[in-house]
Amino acid sequence: MPAFHEHPGVRSYIDQPGDLSPRRVSELPQTHERDYAEALHISQGLLGHNQLSILHAVSAREGWSGHGWIIGRDHSDFDDPDVDAASQLAPILVVLDRLHRMTLPDQLSTERWELLTPREQQIVTMLSSSMTARAIGSWAGISESTVHAHLEHAYRKLGVHDRVSAILSAPRRP
Repeated sequence: MPAFHEHPGVRSYIDQPGDLSPRRVSELPQTHERDYAEALHISQGLLGHNQLSILHAVSAREGWSGHGWIIGRDHSDFDDPDVDAASQLAPILVVLDRLHRMTLPDQLSTERWELLTPREQQIVTMLSSSMTARAIGSWAGISESTVHAHLEHAYRKLGVHDRVSAILSAPRRP
């Protein structure tokens, strides 16, 4: 699986530091580098052929890191009003992201989280990035029903009944 910084939407922010405006992946310069092409192919399979990236932070310090969203759809590319709406929505998304990443006391102890298998931990963690069971299954190379089975086991072990509670029970990472 390619690293996130190889995704064309993210890479464009790295290549153009200081410009954090939303951008359509279809408008980005295409390259035939293997990692770039593989990242685009995988992201199109997970998110849809047409993608709009909205990043509000990207850094090369201590490896690549960043915060933002890549929105995808299949039926049509994002038009100028979509990009304008994304620009207006970006400040709200920044606040929501900061709230999400705030270090709060964990609702459940680390011992409970450690009851999960590594695959269950991985799937619950992927839920926090808003991936659907179908997308998680595609990424992990398992069926959607297997993802649901892992989630049911994780919910039972964590003592929760829904995705939001499972995500909130995951240990916070800085």
